[in-house]
Amino acid sequence: MNLSDHFTLKELTETSKPFPNAPNDAQLFELTRLCATMLEPIRSLLAVPIGIDSGFRSLAVNNAIPGSAHNSQHMLGQAADIVPQGLNLEDCFQKIKASGLPFDQLIREPTWLHVSIAAVGATPRRQTLRMRRGPDGSPHYEVA
Repeated sequence: MNLSDHFTLKELTETSKPFPNAPNDAQLFELTRLCATMLEPIRSLLAVPIGIDSGFRSLAVNNAIPGSAHNSQHMLGQAADIVPQGLNLEDCFQKIKASGLPFDQLIREPTWLHVSIAAVGATPRRQTLRMRRGPDGSPHYEVA
């Protein structure tokens, strides 16, 4: 099932975790909105295909991923971790940040970018963060 011109429900729900990961109608609506308002515009902005590292997560899938937030927007269908194909991730982060796109969060992780949308009717925060590892290896997020 296509959610937009370039993104499918399958790629936004694939997981390596052994748990069901099917969105309900409200989560499917949000995934479709995520594709229309963020993923397709990012694909156009960067002019390359966008790989999905992680999209929708059921509660069980989210709980099985170390470091996942208990209130992750992934569980609402409002977030995806993306990998622009063939481009420098930092350059992509900077282009999206400067673009004016209505992201709620844009997080520069070591090997992907986390992008999310705000709830319907809410003003996007346009929060930009960068993940760094502490001396003990734990993740820390700083404003970027």
